[in-house]
Amino acid sequence: MNILIIAAGDSKNPTKLLEYANAADYIICADGGYDHARAVGITPDILVGDFDSLSEEPADFLRKVKLPVEKDETDTLYALRFAFSKGATTIVVYGGIGSRFDHSYANICLLHHAMVRDIPMVITDGSTELYLTDSELLLKGKKGNTVSVYAFSDVCEGVTLKGFYYPLENASLEKYDIIGTSNIVTNDVAEISVLEGNLLIVCNQ
Repeated sequence: MNILIIAAGDSKNPTKLLEYANAADYIICADGGYDHARAVGITPDILVGDFDSLSEEPADFLRKVKLPVEKDETDTLYALRFAFSKGATTIVVYGGIGSRFDHSYANICLLHHAMVRDIPMVITDGSTELYLTDSELLLKGKKGNTVSVYAFSDVCEGVTLKGFYYPLENASLEKYDIIGTSNIVTNDVAEISVLEGNLLIVCNQ
């Protein structure tokens, strides 16, 4: 099941949001993400959150879960766990990047929850895309895009990049290395792989 989570961060490409919605089998709005959905005429299957970032709580929306303001998880984490319970096979979190860096970083950490379940997941604002992999990631249709690759573990071993202006072969990246910043995709399909550790991939259009 392809699940779209619409979060309350930035929406830089409403047309892309509509594309994600059309490809989704199930749509979850996390709090203020409902404003993004409503702006382009998307009706989610469920609305979750404490509604502190929502412009107005829809009184007539039938399927919603109102969470307490004081809690140990973010609205997006609740939405992600809900997606897991629905049997998600792929997940897109649109609006998962925004002006609140702490929330953006928290959402990056959520990539790990999907990765350990072998569920492909991307976080995006409609322009930048974030991925996490402990094996291999193929980027298709990204020729000319700028891509940065970072170790999200203390050390990543066996890092290989193919189809990039600066290729790598069986390299080692440490957590605070920034050598992977601002590479360029040169092929129609770019390959990123790692033998040990978790790689964070940032793809900019």
